[in-house]
Amino acid sequence: LGLNANNPVNRLACFGYGLTDEHVNTVIEAALARTDFTLLIFTKALSDTAWNRWSVKTNTVVVTEARCSLKGTIGPGHADLWRFEKLCKEV
Repeated sequence: LGLNANNPVNRLACFGYGLTDEHVNTVIEAALARTDFTLLIFTKALSDTAWNRWSVKTNTVVVTEARCSLKGTIGPGHADLWRFEKLCKEV
């Protein structure tokens, strides 16, 4: 992910994406190999497969209704912070 080699994108925020499309996931994983890249995931729920893949990464933040992960540290979910509207009000 990047606009060009001189100005790469260093954050990707996903809202409502279940992270199930391997074409997209391959690009995201390549970006996560960079130390300056952070992935932010806000969605109501993730499958266990998607959760296990993304929640353990140290440059990823996952917020769901049932569970959250902040750079690999797992915690309880948020009732509504995963919603775009609520996140906008909080930020």
